[in-house]
Amino acid sequence: MALVLRDGQPVYEHAVGWSDKEAGRKMTTDTIFRIASQSKAITSVAVLSLVEEGKIGIGDPVSRYIPAFATTTVAVRKDGGGSGSPGNLDIVPAKRPITIRDLLTHTAGISYGTDRDVASM
Repeated sequence: MALVLRDGQPVYEHAVGWSDKEAGRKMTTDTIFRIASQSKAITSVAVLSLVEEGKIGIGDPVSRYIPAFATTTVAVRKDGGGSGSPGNLDIVPAKRPITIRDLLTHTAGISYGTDRDVASM
């Protein structure tokens, strides 16, 4: 589903795919469906608006705005250590600060805590 507005009016509207593949019903521009987990998209738009306004820089360290990010660490698997035990990990200082770009591209290395070695820490 794609919709592009210009001055509040649709200039491009297109639907692809199936609204119900088993029933053979194609997606239309007026199909109603659930949208979940939009917090990342909304947050990204807000951050990029601040970048566009010159209030923050995409390469800025996050610690400039959230001081707790000034000292970040990473979990590194010990040489020859397998998974399955937190004893196989060393916690070491990060090589560089986390940037706004890292957060937007999900490359900051922040764990969801689902890795069993990290989750138990």
